[in-house]
Amino acid sequence: MHDPEIVEALKTHRRIPGWLMVGIVLAPLIFTWFLLGKGYSTSVRLAAFGYMLLVPLLVVLSNWF
Repeated sequence: MHDPEIVEALKTHRRIPGWLMVGIVLAPLIFTWFLLGKGYSTSVRLAAFGYMLLVPLLVVLSNWF
């Protein structure tokens, strides 16, 4: 069937490097795309892309009020 080592390796997710985390916070429109590479979990991707969409929305709304 399946090799247990391969199955376990597929379950693990990569950690977000410090430089990428700082980049996502400061410039999410540029750095969030790096999370589409192999190894990052879906929840991390959803959180980062949600933040990427939230930042411009907050900028627009803050100028509106």
